[in-house]
Amino acid sequence: MDDLELYDKAIRHYGIKHQLLMVMEECSELAKECSKVYRALDEGGEFAIDGLAEEIADVQITTGQITRFFDLKERIKAERKGKLKRLAERMKNENCED
Repeated sequence: MDDLELYDKAIRHYGIKHQLLMVMEECSELAKECSKVYRALDEGGEFAIDGLAEEIADVQITTGQITRFFDLKERIKAERKGKLKRLAERMKNENCED
């Protein structure tokens, strides 16, 4: 079973409303993990990169289900392209060297 088939199966099994809640929960967990890494970097401490990778994977999986259910792939692609263009322009205007 490929990812898209699994996304469809999960939506059918749990329902779209439940999976929307899962996206919120996973985004919250990712934010918490980012906060841990941020504090560790700020304090010069160590952190577990595995936790960050795990939460990013969870967010990608749950947002993948929502993307599939609402057929957002092309819209997201267009939004992403525009936002990356704006980021590049902003960095250019800020004289970013790298």
